[in-house]
Amino acid sequence: MDVDVTASSVVVTPDTGLIADTTAAELPLYIDPSVDLGESERTVLSSDGDVFYNFSGGDNGMSVGRCGSAVIGGYLYSCTSGSAYTNRMYFEFAPGKLKGKHVLSAQFEITETWSFSCDPRWEDLERTNGISSSSKWPGPRGPKSENSWDQMSDRYVSAGRGGNCDPSQPRAPIIFADNTKEEPDENLTPTVEAFADGKFSTLTLMLMAKDESDPIAWKRFDDDATIQVTYVGKPATPTAYGLDTGSAEICAKESAPPTMWTDPTPNLAATAQTASGGEADQSMRVYFDVDVFNADGTWSPGKYALRVLPGFHDRPFVTAGDWT
Repeated sequence: MDVDVTASSVVVTPDTGLIADTTAAELPLYIDPSVDLGESERTVLSSDGDVFYNFSGGDNGMSVGRCGSAVIGGYLYSCTSGSAYTNRMYFEFAPGKLKGKHVLSAQFEITETWSFSCDPRWEDLERTNGISSSSKWPGPRGPKSENSWDQMSDRYVSAGRGGNCDPSQPRAPIIFADNTKEEPDENLTPTVEAFADGKFSTLTLMLMAKDESDPIAWKRFDDDATIQVTYVGKPATPTAYGLDTGSAEICAKESAPPTMWTDPTPNLAATAQTASGGEADQSMRVYFDVDVFNADGTWSPGKYALRVLPGFHDRPFVTAGDWT
């Protein structure tokens, strides 16, 4: 969607075609918020022993893959004048902005600044254990197994060589998103969802060449990695819920004797709220479950599924005998 930012406002313009094609059954439409998580730590680990903790990227960036030599079009190219080596890049994220969110989708984005060749190669995004300034090659293993990493996503890409390629390949943001239909081992969105739920305290992602023996897979990336998340705030149990007596008091105590009500169209009331960490002023609805009190003293499910916007009352059409 188009976004127009001024000194006093941010205007988001939805796709009019999308709105025009929406049926009544699909309403209401929501423009969901998103949040970008910037990394709290980052490092590059090299097989030759070098460590670049909290490196700076910039125009050149830092490399991943096998830095060596390869013949391309009959010419020998090399990315180093010394011995060949292999690099892996790590980014660690903290969950602060995600607390109390229900994650709908997540993607990892980073700018590729240079590629060894115009021909694309596969780059992997893997989840690993945590990093620190003391991390060394070969780096941390996966959180589920000491013998493997946890596959998040992969991309077949080449960018950054500019006019050396035809068509030109300028530096470009590379987006990693899981493709679970075709690659069920990819689980970036479920992993970020578990991260938001507090299942683990930090999320560490490693960028690496899928084939670390192939020098053509060598690439450079900037330090601008982010996780972009689309989410909704999690709802919590409403407060002050029950039958509206017409006064400031609402009786909803399970331990109290049931309140007998004979109004065939009573008002239901509740105050919707988000879970801890959620945003204020969200559009939320309250769900009421109505049960029937039978003549034999038992309860049975009612016929009514009532959704009430905060601050309003539904007036369901029921008989007096359905309400206790």
